[in-house]
Formats: sequence, C-alpha cells, structure tokens
Amino acid sequence: MVALTVLACPPIIINTFTGFREIDRSVIEAASGMGMNEKQILRKIEFPLALPIIIAGCRTAAVEVVASATLAAFIGGGGLGTFIINGLGMYNIPLLLVGAIPVALLAILSEVSFATTEKFFTRYLRD
Repeated sequence: MVALTVLACPPIIINTFTGFREIDRSVIEAASGMGMNEKQILRKIEFPLALPIIIAGCRTAAVEVVASATLAAFIGGGGLGTFIINGLGMYNIPLLLVGAIPVALLAILSEVSFATTEKFFTRYLRD
C-alpha cells in the first residue's frame, strides 16, 4: 500500500503544480482588481481553472496504481498478479488471462470514471 501510494503521488503533484502555474496572471490580477482577497482568488478562480489538470493527474495515477498492484504477487501480496505470474510460469495462457483481463478492465473502468468526473466538474468551462 505504501509503495502504491508513493507511486501515485508524482503525477498528482506535478499536474497540480502545472495546473496552478499555467493560470494566466492577468486573470488573477483582474480578480484582485475586483476586490477579491487571496483566499477568494484561490477558491473561486485558481482552483476551478486548475481542476481539469489536477483530475488528469489523478487519472494517470489511478491507472498506474491499478496496473502496478499486480506486482504485489512477486512479494507474496496475492491478488490478480498471482494468476498472471503463475500463467506465465506454467505457459498457461487461460490462467494468465484470468488475471490480465480483470486488471485491464479495472484500468479502463478507472479511466472512464475519472473522465466522467472531469467532465462533470468542468462542465462550466465548455459552455
């Protein structure tokens, strides 16, 4: 769990940093000129503008974690990786597919759910 958490952090942190860094300074200056304080600018301007990029980092991290969780079988962690490793070791393709297909479906489901979440939270940007 610790290793998967550490694996998930870099894409989220990098995308969060990029999302806030890429905000046009003139937008922040305009918000400040309208009388908003720093907390209001962060909550109402910067965070909503950076949210699509932050969610994209979460999407990447989720798919990486789902795919990498199968490696836990190498250290006795079990899971679907056990079927994959045993299928490879015994040249048993059906056994390998018992582990590989659910992992692929979980990765696709994760990607689709984050895409739906991103679409929901950024609907105001498309109008």
